[in-house]
Amino acid sequence: IIELFIPGVSRFQMRITGETHFDFAIRLESGLAAAEHENAIRNTEKRLREMLIQKRMENVKFNVVVVEDLPVNEKTGKFQLIVPASPKTSTEPADVAAVI
Repeated sequence: IIELFIPGVSRFQMRITGETHFDFAIRLESGLAAAEHENAIRNTEKRLREMLIQKRMENVKFNVVVVEDLPVNEKTGKFQLIVPASPKTSTEPADVAAVI
């Protein structure tokens, strides 16, 4: 997941929470109307499901989590696209196959 364009999403980060699940943190563009906000979340979920199905990874579950900010790594000063989730940010994963 190097390049992913979803209208309304300015930045994203995959937070690995287990072998078959992850949280997908998204930062939304400022000034979105409520409908645009919901569409950005829904389109993110849809695109992730499509990617997982295409890669035959329907067993992988995920949650889309809206966040205020996606900070850089404290040690390196760089942004990380994929990180292990901290216990504070992890949520229960949604069933990918059941949502389709």
